[in-house]
Amino acid sequence: MTAANNKVVATLLLAALLALHPATADWRTCDEGEFDVTGGDVEPYPVRAGEEVVFHVNVTSGAPITGGLLEVWVDYLGFHVYSSQGDLCEAVACPLAAGTHTLTFRQSLPKVAPPGPYLGVFQARNQGGILLFCIDINFRIAVWPA
Repeated sequence: MTAANNKVVATLLLAALLALHPATADWRTCDEGEFDVTGGDVEPYPVRAGEEVVFHVNVTSGAPITGGLLEVWVDYLGFHVYSSQGDLCEAVACPLAAGTHTLTFRQSLPKVAPPGPYLGVFQARNQGGILLFCIDINFRIAVWPA
């Protein structure tokens, strides 16, 4: 094989790997709530085991929020691996005025978290139990060490 052929093969392999490994996290709403969810993202991407990951959820609210409940759960290859439930106002500054906001949630990952695809679900309810938002964020933990 010539040097030119080697470069072509290497370029095609790199393109195939990049196609299998998206540059950003994928998101979708998982239920209709009071907030209009307009986006979701993860930093850094890809995520690395043993480091902090930051999840961003972009929402528009029609009314102010003074409190509520935030639930988070994470699946790895279809298996439930993490969940938490707590005061929404510990995760976001309350009261949250009506309008457009980027809600930020931080989590330190264990060093032993296996690489591969994960699904994070973020769901918030107000004090009356009414769903504010639900978003699924698909993300990956990188294969290479940090």
